[in-house]
Amino acid sequence: MRGGLTVVLACLALCGCRAVFGIDDVIENGPPDGSDVPPDGVSPRCPPNFAPLSSGSAHVYLPIAVADDYASHVQSCMNEGPGIYLAIPDDQAELDAMVNFAGGFSFWIGIDDRLNEGVFVTTKNQPAMFLPFASGEGQTSTEDCVDVQPGGLFADDDCAAALPAACECEP
Repeated sequence: MRGGLTVVLACLALCGCRAVFGIDDVIENGPPDGSDVPPDGVSPRCPPNFAPLSSGSAHVYLPIAVADDYASHVQSCMNEGPGIYLAIPDDQAELDAMVNFAGGFSFWIGIDDRLNEGVFVTTKNQPAMFLPFASGEGQTSTEDCVDVQPGGLFADDDCAAALPAACECEP
């Protein structure tokens, strides 16, 4: 029956009848049963083209395979919508999933020390707490943006370097 409900909701959205049936209220405030997950597991915050990297992950990601500089990727993620940012691994499990997904390529993550050398912050304007830098990395004054190397350790790099990336959304 849930599949039928999804079709009905999609038709209502297309015909502009969402507010009449309280769908906008569910999207903005969550389902009436108080659960955190809307019907059919659809997140009201994250676009449908975002997906988890591993089973059980609460975060969803959108890979950006096109190599570009750090600032361009930060802006691209912001353009995806509110609350979407250049991916930030919060712990080893999330980093491992990101490295596995990247398939042996280095990629930008949302951590830098552009404003204050040696003080790493996330693109969410929070102190970066998880910083597994490779030996000798994270200390150079001319490289201010952080990427993940194929082995899973962080490196600071020139922000103008062209690397792929991923956007992250927390449902």
